[in-house]
Order: sequence, then C-alpha cells, then structure tokens
Amino acid sequence: MKYCFVRWPEGKLKAVTMSYDDASRQDIPLAQLMNRYGIKGTFNIIGVSVDRHLNGNLTLDEMRELYFPLGHDVAVHGYDHKAQTIVSPKDGIEDVLECRRALENAFGRIITGYAYP
Repeated sequence: MKYCFVRWPEGKLKAVTMSYDDASRQDIPLAQLMNRYGIKGTFNIIGVSVDRHLNGNLTLDEMRELYFPLGHDVAVHGYDHKAQTIVSPKDGIEDVLECRRALENAFGRIITGYAYP
C-alpha cells in the first residue's frame, strides 16, 4: 500500500483551526488579536445577518472590512440559525442553500465552508 502524506502550507505537519459564530461585535477585537499573532480563522455567518442588520451583530460593511482583507474566511451557518434537527430535511437543505446564496451575493465569492447552527 502506498501512503500519501498531506501537508499544510510550507510543509507543516499540523494545523490549528479556529472558528467563531454569528458575526457578533466581539469579532472585532478577536480578529485584531488573531491578526497580531498571525492566526487565521473562519467566521460562521448567519445568512439573514447579511440581508438585514441584526441588533448586536456586525453590519455587512463591517464584515467585509474585517474578514477577507485580513486573510480570514467565512462559512455558511444557516440562513435563520435553525438547528437542523428541528426542521425537515427539505427545509434544512433549503436553509443551507439560502444562506450560501446570501453570503456569496454579499461577499462576491464562492463560500465552501459550513458550520452546523
């Protein structure tokens, strides 16, 4: 059997992943701290928050400034933040797709990540 060893950038053997949910205002100092130490993360965004501002969350303009220009990524987190266990499979799929469409329209790029709400 032939083994294939996947490596991270620069041949590194290990990686740490960091992800945060819901585009809260607390993401601003968190992202600044991560940037200071060269840490990258994924921010899981609720789709409805890019279509209309949710009280206590970042605005779409703030999200655009905070995440991508500083090397972070965003991921789908459900359009309405409903747990997939409380909706039908069809409604769950539609929720994920609706969130992905909202994020891709808002950020102008393909969104491939997903975090369970």
